[in-house]
Amino acid sequence: MSDIVERLRVPLPSGMCGQSMGCNAASICLCSEIEDGREIMREAADEIQSLRQRVERLEKYARDISKAITGLTIGAGSEWFKPVGDEYYVDPDFAAHRLGEMLAKGRDARKQLARAALSPKVQEGE
Repeated sequence: MSDIVERLRVPLPSGMCGQSMGCNAASICLCSEIEDGREIMREAADEIQSLRQRVERLEKYARDISKAITGLTIGAGSEWFKPVGDEYYVDPDFAAHRLGEMLAKGRDARKQLARAALSPKVQEGE
């Protein structure tokens, strides 16, 4: 940083910068710093664009996952969702808990059916 500050204090003779920005002995040559700044800004703009595209892909993915999870359930209401910024997505903690409960109920129901099918009263036709 101090190198740049020192270069700002010492005017360069005309033509030293190799740029056509009107530099002369009476002005301070900033051509290389300006070009460096432009390059940094171009790189930052590219990075911002890349990050925006990534955010768009992740938002679409979150919406698709939310639809898929709520499509597995009957009556998935607002309790399944939580706000993330301006959007609402399925709350992963609630969904994991609720889907776990649903799987356990289904497993218990299948066990009861299996027990009932194997009970002696059912086998005797009662």
